[in-house]
Amino acid sequence: MQNTARISNSGKIYPNPNSGTMQFDYSLDEDHTGSLQVYDLSGKLLRNYQLEQGSNSLQLYLEELDNGIYLYQFIINGEMKSSDKLIIIK
Repeated sequence: MQNTARISNSGKIYPNPNSGTMQFDYSLDEDHTGSLQVYDLSGKLLRNYQLEQGSNSLQLYLEELDNGIYLYQFIINGEMKSSDKLIIIK
């Protein structure tokens, strides 16, 4: 069985930078589990979104976060598939 996940827009949250409202498009195979995790720069986990199987679009509403740089990871079956910075500017 293949351990694959297709990520639209190269696994990027968009728009980035943003004002706290953003989107993440992905496709998760039926036999996989996934999550999107958002961290502050000190490594503190701020949000953990469980991803649904199939082709989906996850809407993120993080307006309560301060302006700044955050990190996110796309996890499939417990393995990190991609990560990047997230910039919030209000």
